[in-house]
Amino acid sequence: MTDKTPVQWLVDQLPIRIKNSFSEEIQKALEMETPNGEITRLEVINHAKNDKPVGRLLTLYKELGHFQQVDLSYQDDCKTLKIFLG
Repeated sequence: MTDKTPVQWLVDQLPIRIKNSFSEEIQKALEMETPNGEITRLEVINHAKNDKPVGRLLTLYKELGHFQQVDLSYQDDCKTLKIFLG
């Protein structure tokens, strides 16, 4: 992983049209990062209308040793977001 935070790295991967359309939201996300850019909790929440359980599906904590690092990757022409925990 580079010196960039996960959010900064993710923003770099976005197509320019998306960056332009969501520039305000992107700026807010960058401002909300922790001072050292470290992610210490990962949550997966389902708010979609589907047959899966609604609400928090997964919560992992760095402090509890569930992961050491988080890497984000957009793939398939930005149609897939993959989260890799190390």
